[in-house]
Amino acid sequence: MEESRTTFLIGPLPDLDPVFSDLACQIEDYPDAAVAMEGLWSKQPDLVITSYPNLLPVRMASPESKVIVLCGEATPERIVSAIRKQAYGFFGPPYDLNAIRDLVEQAIHEPGFDDGIRVISGDPRFLSLLLRCRIATADRLFRFLNQMRTGMPQEERNRAAMAFREMLLNAIEHGGKLDPHQWVRVSRVRTDRTLVYHIQDPGEGFSRERLEHAAISNPAGEPAKHMQTRAEYGLRPGGFGILMSSKLVDEVIYNEQGNEVILIKHFD
Repeated sequence: MEESRTTFLIGPLPDLDPVFSDLACQIEDYPDAAVAMEGLWSKQPDLVITSYPNLLPVRMASPESKVIVLCGEATPERIVSAIRKQAYGFFGPPYDLNAIRDLVEQAIHEPGFDDGIRVISGDPRFLSLLLRCRIATADRLFRFLNQMRTGMPQEERNRAAMAFREMLLNAIEHGGKLDPHQWVRVSRVRTDRTLVYHIQDPGEGFSRERLEHAAISNPAGEPAKHMQTRAEYGLRPGGFGILMSSKLVDEVIYNEQGNEVILIKHFD
């Protein structure tokens, strides 16, 4: 039988019943933050969902709790602050209950507290971070960045985000070898006319002439030839990241060593 996880709901929040409808959670609702602090000290819940962006009191009272912030105004500054204060996730209105549910489920099943995202530069126009080489941490970062408005049309923004996610997973899997003791460096730069992602992994790099496991190396007429190579190498299904990203953004530029990549999306 699945172990029930204790979740505190703190402050005025949207109706989260659909989020918890089929999750094994013991819910305790605290509209009053002061009362919630007493409960945090004594019960040390697995997960806290709060509408208050100031996480310091929660961190002091229950340092091992994962914290998801549902904030009434999702400014870039608040998102960066949440990352600095080791929030597990952040959502602004309009709230996507499906996305919140997915993150809650990940939080309650992932053992222990993870400080896997560290801020190097917190300027929203030049955000630079260190990220542990874990798929779950990459998913968390992707959700954080997806809350940051770019001023781009939604379709173009989604294309850039998809390209970034694919290349980030490549860096974690192939460069970092899924080793949580290794770190990937990620930068997101927003200029007046471009969105730029820079990803640097800790690996030795690769030769673009030797990518038998990637779709971009497939000969014409054999679109899935690399899948056999991936199976032989024991790699997960996939290998479409580089090819997909090259079609989703305007420029994909690798350094000579092959362990850094820049993605550039232009817009007016």
